[in-house]
Amino acid sequence: MIARYSRQNAKRTKGIIMKKILLATFLLIALPMHVMAEESDLQPLPGSPKLPPQVQSGQVLEPEVTIRETDKGTVKKYSVNGQVYMVKVIPEAGPAYYFIDCRWRWPAGCES
Repeated sequence: MIARYSRQNAKRTKGIIMKKILLATFLLIALPMHVMAEESDLQPLPGSPKLPPQVQSGQVLEPEVTIRETDKGTVKKYSVNGQVYMVKVIPEAGPAYYFIDCRWRWPAGCES
């Protein structure tokens, strides 16, 4: 009788634990949904913003790229309106590296 009672007690304890886990899971899922449903002060998004006008001043939007091949590698110079702002060096052996003029885009320099 004692052994049977212990098995029944263990089954009953497992059942209670499972019910508590299911209840906790249900509350974790249901409570955030309830809170989200109560928020009625949400406002609709405004319409899409207007597109900026097309460039009429004749500025070049894409950089001019000058590629020079040498026996040691390739050098690519990127410029806009005749001003070089970046040089990419691709050596035959090793990774590519860049030289960037930070003052071209940011007058304060590279640090800011």
